[in-house]
Amino acid sequence: MINWTTSTDECTLLPRDPILPTRSMEVISGEDSSFVIDEVSNIIKDTIERIIGGNSYQHNKVNRWTADIVDHVLTELTKLGKPFKYIVQAVIMQKNGAGLHTASSCYWDNTTDGSCTVRTLRNMCGRFACGLAPDVVRRLSTYMNSQTKELTLPPFIDLMSSVKPFQSSWNISPTSTCLCLISAKHLDETEDSATRVLCSMRWSMVPNYHKGSLHEYKPILNNCRVETIDEKPTFKVPLRNGKRCLILAEGFFEWKKNVLKTPYFIYDSEPLIHEKQYPNINTDQIIEKIEKENPGKLPLLAMAGIFDVNRYCESDPLYSCSVCTVDASEKMLNVHIRMPAILTTQQEIDQWLDFGRYDTEKVLPLLLPHNNIQMYRVMPNIGSTKTNDVNNIRPFTQDQITKASAPIRNTLDSFVVKREPREYFEELKVKKEENTTPKKTSIKRPQGNIEDYMFKNKKSSRKRFKE
Repeated sequence: MINWTTSTDECTLLPRDPILPTRSMEVISGEDSSFVIDEVSNIIKDTIERIIGGNSYQHNKVNRWTADIVDHVLTELTKLGKPFKYIVQAVIMQKNGAGLHTASSCYWDNTTDGSCTVRTLRNMCGRFACGLAPDVVRRLSTYMNSQTKELTLPPFIDLMSSVKPFQSSWNISPTSTCLCLISAKHLDETEDSATRVLCSMRWSMVPNYHKGSLHEYKPILNNCRVETIDEKPTFKVPLRNGKRCLILAEGFFEWKKNVLKTPYFIYDSEPLIHEKQYPNINTDQIIEKIEKENPGKLPLLAMAGIFDVNRYCESDPLYSCSVCTVDASEKMLNVHIRMPAILTTQQEIDQWLDFGRYDTEKVLPLLLPHNNIQMYRVMPNIGSTKTNDVNNIRPFTQDQITKASAPIRNTLDSFVVKREPREYFEELKVKKEENTTPKKTSIKRPQGNIEDYMFKNKKSSRKRFKE
């Protein structure tokens, strides 16, 4: 069963009815006819990765996904040549507060039969904000080069200029263009790996092996789990090749899974929106302030990521990235169970980007839950990518929260005016007095003849015609 909630995929598979050997079949040994869980688990994982990948829940694709998963799993299981009939059940659903209960029964033989359950977690971090111009981000990314010991301003290279150039946005969604820091050695072999470059990339990785148009690649790989980053080939290969990056933002958005699905803006450093003349801020003053209060800290949210280069999609090499995610910290658990891997100091950033001096095994321990974060509620319509202005990262005021959280009066209560009990008794007393008051009797007039009606308004009619 594939149970797709906001965070979980589950696939259960069990074999039924071992096929009895006939005269034309060779007797299969006990080892070859056993149910190997690891063998089946790998088939299920590869199938889910191949068909669903990093896509978010899409109701119009559920039927196709479930059919493709069942078909592909059965095809791969048949190739194992085991004497089993397999039962594969796939259920894809989005968590909405209701549970799912299923039950089934069948003949079970513990000596030959077995079951397999595979759980994969849907990642988070689907929106973030970077309303600053590339030149402003570049100046805020000034760093102390670990080798030259000089204060260095990284250059900006728009690697997405021929596909989708970077545009400042307060609502960056997957497949949009974002700003990243990488080692300059990835672009120029003569550069030292400690030198940094600010560049633009596609947020949602397109593997280097994909051949064809960019629009033909459907999986959305905007996130990668740190726990399995070294297992899936899509992420394992670029990670081993040192293609590590740092995705820069002012903060990211996450929705608290309550009745109203409340969005929050989450950040590490003090929001730059409070600076004068935002977004054209004075970067020199900000850097000077940070050096006094918190030396070595980056004034932006720095999310660890990995990237890949595809040379088949477009005329120019396509650079694309994914955000590394970890379990939520204690503070983040108030909103979501996952969070981006955030790097805060220049030393951590040096080690993550400098692939020439720090290999994978040394830097993966840097990716831990970060509890020193701040958050506040923002307006609810940021879920739409069409909503893109500076108000996206402004705090939602108390008046706005009260108005947004007001209950919708669409029940019987909306037709009932609630009053104090004494008001009901006073109203009944008034009605009782009205009922006891004698009514005025109407005087019946005799019915007139037709001449009365003809000449009733004769005088007034003459006046009307004279006028």
